[in-house]
Amino acid sequence: MEVRNNFVFRQQKPYKSWVVSLASAAMRTAQLSHTNVRGSGDHRLTPDALWRPPDPGVTKVNIDGAFKSKSNEGTMACICRNHNGKLLDGLIRSFLTSLAMQAEFLSLTITLRYLLERSKVDDRLEIESNSQVLVETIQLSRSPPWEVRSLFVEATALFQRFSHLCIRFCRRGANFVADWAAKALRNGILSLNWPVLPPSTMLDILYSDTLNAGCNLTFYE
Repeated sequence: MEVRNNFVFRQQKPYKSWVVSLASAAMRTAQLSHTNVRGSGDHRLTPDALWRPPDPGVTKVNIDGAFKSKSNEGTMACICRNHNGKLLDGLIRSFLTSLAMQAEFLSLTITLRYLLERSKVDDRLEIESNSQVLVETIQLSRSPPWEVRSLFVEATALFQRFSHLCIRFCRRGANFVADWAAKALRNGILSLNWPVLPPSTMLDILYSDTLNAGCNLTFYE
């Protein structure tokens, strides 16, 4: 619908990759709408493929970095939600990079700086990423690939400034809205006021996440 309206009324030619991304989001939302984790059937998804809410009083921050191959373009997104699944805030940024792993580490360092700027140092925060290398490197203080060594040092230093912050690995399906937002920015289809007025596709994903988590549907006001 969004692509069609932009083409008809704004004469904006759609990018093939963005059409595929929107179709993927629609399919994912439809799948989630028919999911019953405790039930059975062709639409059943495993629990680790679903977004799970944090404990009350904790803010969950889903992050993702996207990298366009054969270019120096990278993008990231972080999505902040509470235990009811309510969209609290978020951030999108574009940057120069040369590797997908650099985009993932930049998504973390940019998010940590953003949280510091928002005076969240004493808040209870839980960051989730579907990059297992990123999460295990931070959690276990492993030696990172040399291409991201400086970003690892920065992320580690930033982490130490927070009182109640942890980072966890999640499957891509559980990180879908951050993944979608990072790619939406990369394709130039995400306005700067999206935390206030999320596009319909993002709202569909947020609502689906919330429904499947059994949260209160008043998460967005």
